[in-house]
Amino acid sequence: MGRPIAAPGFELDQILHQGLFPRIHDRNLNATDWLGAYYATYVERDARDLAHVGDLDLFHRFVQLCAGRAGSS
Repeated sequence: MGRPIAAPGFELDQILHQGLFPRIHDRNLNATDWLGAYYATYVERDARDLAHVGDLDLFHRFVQLCAGRAGSS
C-alpha cells in the first residue's frame, strides 16, 4: 500500500471562508476578490448565456438562496 496522504495545513475556518481552489493558496491571493471574479466570470456570464437569464439581479438572488439551502442541509 502507498503512503497516506498528508492533511492540508489549513484551519477549518480558513477552508470554509476561502475554499480550496489551489490558485488562491499557491499565489496567496485574496479569496474574496478571487471568488467574486470567479463567480462573475463563470456563473453570471456563462450560466446567463446558457440559461438565457434575463434579470441578473434575480438570478444572483436565486444563486444565493441555492447556496444557503445547500449549506443548511
